[in-house]
Amino acid sequence: MKVFLIIPAYNEQGRIQNTLKFYVGVFKDEGIPLKIIVVSESTDKTNRIISNFALKHSNVSLIYTKYRLGKGGAIALGFSKALKVASEKDIVGFVDADNAVYASETVSMIKYLQQHKEFSGVIASRYLKDSSIIGKMQLSRRIASRAYNLLVRTLFGLGYSDTQCGAKIFRKKALKKILPTLSIMDMSFDVNILYSASRLGFKLKEFPIKYRQVNEGTKLVMRKQIPQMFVATLGFRLSRSRIGSVVPDSLKGYIYNKVRKW
Repeated sequence: MKVFLIIPAYNEQGRIQNTLKFYVGVFKDEGIPLKIIVVSESTDKTNRIISNFALKHSNVSLIYTKYRLGKGGAIALGFSKALKVASEKDIVGFVDADNAVYASETVSMIKYLQQHKEFSGVIASRYLKDSSIIGKMQLSRRIASRAYNLLVRTLFGLGYSDTQCGAKIFRKKALKKILPTLSIMDMSFDVNILYSASRLGFKLKEFPIKYRQVNEGTKLVMRKQIPQMFVATLGFRLSRSRIGSVVPDSLKGYIYNKVRKW
């Protein structure tokens, strides 16, 4: 069994090397074969740092795209590359570039999935009873997070306490069926993948983790991306409803692209 982890990166020169170092080191110590695919849209030194790191670590590779795909688009591209070479027994997932979810926590998620065959995937959660957050989360961000979770529960009937935590892993068999159904390429990508998994009948485990709150260098712009997420999520739900079935795809695409450019 091998693990493929996708890391989406946009101008992460200040922290991508440490994230790669920790993940490669921890997985090596645990004896878990690991392949990291970093999908970068960066304009700073991120690509050079990844390329130099990959020269010394053959299990790390870089995919560079000149066009902004969004977080979800970058992950989807990485998924498609991983699925082409992964075996049926392999696990494919993603983690964020900021190392907010420690490699040791991701290892625990992988071991849980290996031991529980009834699940097709495991998603990290900051808000379960046994979860903990290291560091201080801004009040405005916490409120937005919980309000968004309430919206997702209401619209989609998903019972997860945290859809947005940046660590999710899946069995290849499940992800191969989920990937073609994905359409949201921005920050609401997580909801899309969880909703698709539910509709396809895959059972996912929400897993408590220790989460390191990272405020410095965060790419989340509250006044811009939070409204985008709410609008994109509402639009996604409408597109899957009877109303959405009568709306032309061209109009859906136009509205979605307008929201992305806010």
